[in-house]
Amino acid sequence: MLRPKSSLTGLIVISGFAICLSLISCQDQSIEKKAERYLRSQLLMPDNVLIELQTKTEQRLNQSDLCQTEPADRNGYQLLFAAEGIGYVVHTSQDASEIELCGSQDLQAKDYLNYVGAGYEVEYPADWLIRDIGLEPDGTNRVYFSPLLPPDLKNGYILLEKFPGDAIDLDAEQLRSPNFDLPEDLESIENNDSSQESLNSSESDSTYDLTEIERGDLRTLPLVVSPELVETIKYQASPNQTSPDSLPLQVEVLLISADTFVYKIQFFYHDTSALTNEMIQQFGQGFQIIN
Repeated sequence: MLRPKSSLTGLIVISGFAICLSLISCQDQSIEKKAERYLRSQLLMPDNVLIELQTKTEQRLNQSDLCQTEPADRNGYQLLFAAEGIGYVVHTSQDASEIELCGSQDLQAKDYLNYVGAGYEVEYPADWLIRDIGLEPDGTNRVYFSPLLPPDLKNGYILLEKFPGDAIDLDAEQLRSPNFDLPEDLESIENNDSSQESLNSSESDSTYDLTEIERGDLRTLPLVVSPELVETIKYQASPNQTSPDSLPLQVEVLLISADTFVYKIQFFYHDTSALTNEMIQQFGQGFQIIN
């Protein structure tokens, strides 16, 4: 018995859709399997060691350097694997033809965890969250560390900015001023959208009057690379007339210039915020530049 032409067409469309879904699913599994095999080979892990995929997210990457020390130019993936209490961050191209191990962190219960960024590592509070906005066109990278997302001044947070050293005037006072810009929503960070629209400030430096209360040289920090500059500046940030209801803040800026890059670590906190002096000291002392 012949089927009506419309029925045959419907079957073909449905079959084609099923094949498409199957191919997409297989491709996703292939990416995960390739990344897992790569990780196992890099760490020389035997097959009996369990490697679990924790998360997989789309990530803007650079073809020549998947760990994002170069400006992003295409889509790829970031995968977080867990094995024997250690978390491993793996970046892949869209088809997983290129894979790199970009960082690791201890997943055991601790007060502080180790975060590995592009060219540096740092210790941060274990129950805090991290959002890396990615590399901007000018080579700047911003990473937020905060107890909640999105970061806010009520709870306090840490902002780590990395700049190419050849584009920075180390004597400029603007470099020593805190950057109050906060992404308006979490989605803009997760999508690595570094456009000006997605980085509109929910608070800005125009909301506060800054009073410098202390400045000093901290060349005693145990950095792996000998720094050209290590300077700390502390501010009292008082709400001005444009925003009288804003919280009075304390802000500390730690500047480190070394290995052709400038790192600007900024701590935003107040007397009752989640960011404490102990955390600030641990973060600053735990910061290391790595090759």
